[in-house]
Amino acid sequence: MRRRWLLAGIVAVGLLESVGWFLAASLLWAFRDIFVGAGSIQAAANGRFALAIYAATGINVIALIAFVLGRRGWAWWSLSTVQVGDLALSVVEAVVRSTTWWLFAAVALLMLALLLLLRRAP
Repeated sequence: MRRRWLLAGIVAVGLLESVGWFLAASLLWAFRDIFVGAGSIQAAANGRFALAIYAATGINVIALIAFVLGRRGWAWWSLSTVQVGDLALSVVEAVVRSTTWWLFAAVALLMLALLLLLRRAP
């Protein structure tokens, strides 16, 4: 019974995280050239970063689907690795860009804790 609740929590947090990443990428894309002009180097860098966040969103969704459908050792490791990458990216961006990224770091840390609890559950 505990494993079922942990699995439901992982799926819920994973979906929340994926929606958050998608919204962040959409906002970054929409406002990539605000204050700097459409033809500037900064606008291009902001656009590339938004595309990278879209790619990270896709990777999160694929890893979550593989985890839900597979539920084998490799699927757990895959989702855990993606979450470690999310945590690293979020911490770096929180230091470099904006403190808002700490929210994404907290969600990735929560997901890692849930995954570890699921791994240790009887």
